Amino acid sequence: VPGNTTLLRIVLVETSDAATISPCGNYAKGETQDYRVQFLKPAVDAGAIAILNGTDGVTCDKAVAVTVRLKNFGSAVISNIPVKVTVSAPGITPVVFNETYTGTLSPEEETDFTLSGQFNTVTGTTYTVTAVTGLANDPIPSNNSVTDSITVGTPPQAPSATGFYCVNTQAYQLSGTGDGQLFWYTSPKATVPVGAGSTATVTTPPVNNQYYAGLNDFSGRLGLFNKNASPTGGYNQYTSGVRIRTGAAITIESARLYVGTPGRVTFTATNDNGEVVATVRLNVTATRTTSTAAAFPTELPDDPLDKGKRYTLNLLLPAAGNYTITPTFEAGASLYRNRGPVSGYPFAIGDVIKIAGNTAVSDQNSADTSYYRNFYYYFYDMEVRSPGCASTQRVVVNVSKPTITQDNDMLKSNSGEGNQWFLNGVAIDGATAATYIPLVSGNYKVQVTLNTGCITESDEFKYALAAKNPDKNSEIGLTLFPVPANDNVNVVFVAKADDLMKLSLVNTSGVVVYQTSQKVTAGNFSININTANQLPGTYVLRVQLGQKQYGHKLIIAH
Repeated sequence: VPGNTTLLRIVLVETSDAATISPCGNYAKGETQDYRVQFLKPAVDAGAIAILNGTDGVTCDKAVAVTVRLKNFGSAVISNIPVKVTVSAPGITPVVFNETYTGTLSPEEETDFTLSGQFNTVTGTTYTVTAVTGLANDPIPSNNSVTDSITVGTPPQAPSATGFYCVNTQAYQLSGTGDGQLFWYTSPKATVPVGAGSTATVTTPPVNNQYYAGLNDFSGRLGLFNKNASPTGGYNQYTSGVRIRTGAAITIESARLYVGTPGRVTFTATNDNGEVVATVRLNVTATRTTSTAAAFPTELPDDPLDKGKRYTLNLLLPAAGNYTITPTFEAGASLYRNRGPVSGYPFAIGDVIKIAGNTAVSDQNSADTSYYRNFYYYFYDMEVRSPGCASTQRVVVNVSKPTITQDNDMLKSNSGEGNQWFLNGVAIDGATAATYIPLVSGNYKVQVTLNTGCITESDEFKYALAAKNPDKNSEIGLTLFPVPANDNVNVVFVAKADDLMKLSLVNTSGVVVYQTSQKVTAGNFSININTANQLPGTYVLRVQLGQKQYGHKLIIAH
């Protein structure tokens, strides 16, 4: 171990048998010399210590740029480190990249180097990746190389999905199944989902009665694009956490960080219960170009020339909920924050993910709930995505509703359960089966209650009673029933053409006691007339269709 010391003993003995020489003991003629030896770190010693793509699990990218973690094991500052990366897999010609890390590494400093070149992937394949550093005059080759594997996942099959409009909530219920997380969109190319999850309640109406469902296919960017988007700020070892709210499981892939001083930063994500759900430890290099010495906790001033650097985070927020991401600093590292006021809160992509604020609290007024708006912390141009491999295309989800069909005198719902029948907008008592035999003509519809509580509703179905024994003496088969009538009478006939119908009820004195008119279409027609308020007796029911008139005797008995 560099810095440690040990004893080196040299024993010289006059003998013909070297096996008799021992480090301790007596001899006739000879000499013993002791030396103190100190182990020194070599000045130049670069190494590769990790393939970061291999620690991220399964990738779904069609082209992958390898990221190698480099370390300076030596005692001198080093730069311009050649890195050779070889990617191989069974049956595939190896791909070799030779690139150079042009940055500077201080002793014991680490950095993540992403190659500019990419290799094309084949789904379901596991690649072996070896990275080797080749810095000139490096005396220790044993730490120069690292090997790991990168596995390419397989896209899931298209999801199965349904959609309904719920009349009780005035919202749309979208449901589906698939290998991963479902996201719901209003078009096949939309980037912002209107809902997420296997069951989503959506208020945004569909386009042409259609939504689109994708599996694991969400990605986007959010937050301030860069530190110049807000007035001013500085570098320090801040303790405030960033509050994130998600509507689904989300991976924070990367973000631009502005580093005031080099060192190590650990970001820890916790949920509402304080449980750690994700963590990442970064070796950060200074992006600040000015040389002002740090004296924390005094804030280092803003550097307008600082362009920042994108760091891979891969923080998995495993479910919909609230999270706080908090930094801890080691080895002198510091990060930038904006101070404001900062406009844009909450920074959001629909309801899928939003930067809701931060944990900054005013020293003067701890009850100030808007104080966080004065600051923006750490993560600029944040890249996020849904975990897992995305489906190759989105599926169309038509918004469905119950349908009614007629079978002779019977109306049928296409749903086997959860039915409630309506006549002219009023629920029919006890009519909850999948079928219903109407007693009167009118506008029928059926509501179906799903197991989620969503109530869906059919279109109105215009039902006309047909006479089983039409009056053959009438050209239009004018028939009345029941005979005699009590509180209601059904008037049934077959219209020969589309026309205006005028209907009247005339008593024996020639007085019209009831009349109505409406347009009718060719075919069966029926209407139900309330006779409860008419006096018992004999009446004539008259029907006029266009220029033709028809009549039928009616007896009312209460």
